[in-house]
Amino acid sequence: MTKSLRTRAGDRRWQVVGLLSLGMLIGQLNRSDLAVAMPVIAADFHWGETDQGLLLSSFYWTYSLFLVPAGLIADRFGARLLFFGGFVLWSLSSAACGLATSLGAFLIFRMLIGAGEAALTPAAMRYIRSNFAEERRGTAIGVYLMSTKIGPGIGFPLTAYLLAAFGWRTTFVVIGIGGLVCLLSLWAWLFSGSESVSIESKDPTSSTPTSSWRDLVPLLGRVELWGILIGTFCYFYFLGYCNTWMPAYLSREHGMSIKESGWYSGFAFGGMALVALFAGWAADALIRRGYDPLAVRKGFTIAGLAIAASQTLAIWYGSPRQMVFAAVFSLAGLGLTMPNYWAVTQTLMPAGNIGAVTAVQSAVGHLAAIAAPWITGRLVEQSGSFDAPVRAAGWWLLIGVASYLFLVRRPKVPKGTSS
Repeated sequence: MTKSLRTRAGDRRWQVVGLLSLGMLIGQLNRSDLAVAMPVIAADFHWGETDQGLLLSSFYWTYSLFLVPAGLIADRFGARLLFFGGFVLWSLSSAACGLATSLGAFLIFRMLIGAGEAALTPAAMRYIRSNFAEERRGTAIGVYLMSTKIGPGIGFPLTAYLLAAFGWRTTFVVIGIGGLVCLLSLWAWLFSGSESVSIESKDPTSSTPTSSWRDLVPLLGRVELWGILIGTFCYFYFLGYCNTWMPAYLSREHGMSIKESGWYSGFAFGGMALVALFAGWAADALIRRGYDPLAVRKGFTIAGLAIAASQTLAIWYGSPRQMVFAAVFSLAGLGLTMPNYWAVTQTLMPAGNIGAVTAVQSAVGHLAAIAAPWITGRLVEQSGSFDAPVRAAGWWLLIGVASYLFLVRRPKVPKGTSS
């Protein structure tokens, strides 16, 4: 392959990562809008904290349920149409939330959003594993995952502005339809004509280019995968709490307005996105200098989880200003973990099964994202403050540190699969 052809191929790979990243960013807007609008919606419908927690977690019910099937489809048949169909489903469902007149209708629409968004991460991780070498993979994952935090970083203040200007019903419609318009423009640019880019390429280094349920069985017996899954659960518990309850925490505990809480929440997620991009690049740079990939990525992962746990300390010593700083600092620090815990999976697991394996990883994580909003709502309702849920999040993060520290390692004896 000539240098010019290699350059064009590299450019196309990054274009695909950019498309997947922008899709995830828009998807995150559709997730974060409810968290900001919830105080207003709950007042209109007279919902308590338990009902609010139930609705905030409903997205993750179907998201978790459809992740593994989406991963198997991405590995076997390719991801382009799966990505497109999922995008259309979640955008229309997000707009439909503006028409909801009951808790039941809201639950249905939020579950449809979850089903649609389940296509994204398995498709993205499969593509990155197949098209980027180990020493470049952290940066590619960092770019993709950066969008998962830029989305809330934009979504919280944007939703707060739309909510104050037009009301919550118009807000949902604008965000949902706006996503569809953006998708159609991107699709026409990237996938039309002779310069179209496929996101369905096979990994030539993999001896098992497609996966099935039977391929996952031996992988589930590997202790390192269980360590990854436990750590992912802990990571997502904290993230699920922040994604759904942070605006309410800032408003209720510190007297912020909806606009102020939206801006502070957006700033925290924006900081996490920047740290994640740096963490992916820095880990790749260390690997290119000869450091062990697994040790480097584990180190970044553990450091991010430990920094995030520092939020809990503010309960005992913090003034209100310090507690707000701790909330922002801990979430930004978690950005060290974000690209590297996914890259650990790509380092240890077989290439041909990576779509399905990362789908399992994401599904387990989102079980925590289901639990965190509901448990937080119950604890706040029972105790009258956010101290108990913040403590719970801190304990889960420490369990995640222990999981990556002691369980995630290279297997000493291969067990029938290549990695």
